[in-house]
Amino acid sequence: MKKIVTSREKVDKCDGPFTPGAKKMFDSIIKDAHKYQVLWSGNEFYQVNGLTGEQCVVDLQKKTYACRRWEITGMPYRHAVASIWNMADNSGDVGVPEHWVDPVYLKETWRNTYDFTIKPINGSSMWIKPNATKLLPLINVPQAGRPKKSRRKGIHENESMVTNGKLSRK
Repeated sequence: MKKIVTSREKVDKCDGPFTPGAKKMFDSIIKDAHKYQVLWSGNEFYQVNGLTGEQCVVDLQKKTYACRRWEITGMPYRHAVASIWNMADNSGDVGVPEHWVDPVYLKETWRNTYDFTIKPINGSSMWIKPNATKLLPLINVPQAGRPKKSRRKGIHENESMVTNGKLSRK
């Protein structure tokens, strides 16, 4: 119950659309995305070049690119954010990069996670005492007779495979 209440308080203190961890991560991604140069290939693909010579192909329609970070985390990485900005500059209606983030990082999703309540219960001193008899553990009784020494043969083993009480290598 304490975890639910403290999590609700954290959600209420948050500002912006993201959880605090997601906001910190997305702010660093946006800060780094300014350093990338984007080339549009004429269809849905973008070629993104970094300062160190790195090159990546981004497909905004499928929300994928070569390093697979977007598919794994659900948050567009530097290459994708730079492509979104380029797409917004050229064709218009794509929205801000925050709209491309998976809903799992949203504050509203975090709030819905802790939306339920757990009702408190009375202490064990106030519980009703049951009127049941006490069960005793079972006594282990060994089987009568001498235990078997030879193993049970499998269905696939036939008599021709056994000579002098030993199984052949076949």
